Amino acid sequence: MIELHENDYILGIWFAEKHDFGNWICIIKRGKDPNGWVGGYRFRQFSDNKVFDSEDLSESYNIKEKIASEEQMIKSINNIFSIVKLKYCDVHEFVEVKGNLDKLVELTKNSSWFHMKFETVH
Repeated sequence: MIELHENDYILGIWFAEKHDFGNWICIIKRGKDPNGWVGGYRFRQFSDNKVFDSEDLSESYNIKEKIASEEQMIKSINNIFSIVKLKYCDVHEFVEVKGNLDKLVELTKNSSWFHMKFETVH
């Protein structure tokens, strides 16, 4: 999955889940190029009830895109999301962040599906 840093500009996070099967998550943030976006998405198939250090099967993919506007990037991911939601149909949510990591945490603090592991890098 994509690493998020304190000062990253995060565009949004998309999440969808099919209970007792698996979930899909996508995060998009501004890349080093001010006209570009980077991110990733992950498919996860449940094998246990653990949030971290699970034996779940997962596949992650990276996204690198040169699209000028936020609206175009959101529209592109929403097009993918509309298909993903057909399979992962029990829970689905798009959180438009347009801010840093603190804003992401604030916007998702009441989401039952949002779990983040914080690590300090020295």
